[in-house]
Amino acid sequence: LFLLERTGSHNKLIQRAKDFIRANCTSDVSLERVSNQIGLSSYYLSKLFKKEEGINYRDFVTTVRMEKAYGLLCEGKMNVGEVAAAVGYGSVDHFTKNFKNSYGVNPRDIRRGMREKKHTP
Repeated sequence: LFLLERTGSHNKLIQRAKDFIRANCTSDVSLERVSNQIGLSSYYLSKLFKKEEGINYRDFVTTVRMEKAYGLLCEGKMNVGEVAAAVGYGSVDHFTKNFKNSYGVNPRDIRRGMREKKHTP
């Protein structure tokens, strides 16, 4: 029973971290900030995240940011530089590289494709 309680509390901690990351992905979601927010050491949160989620912390943050970026690009209201800044990237080149690694296409292609769909009868 103790093991189940520990696992349950680990799941709750990871869920709190994930919720915080999703809510704040446009700003500082460094491992240190999130670990302080939920009351764990950054080392322990990193290990726990990998164990519970099967991916490392940084990859999860990147995934959350890329999902948000994809949505913003599909809306078509912002250019790529604005989207990059909106999801916490200081460099458009770094954002573009991560986006292309995540989706296999350039973010400009997503934005261009959505713009063309709006003009197609």
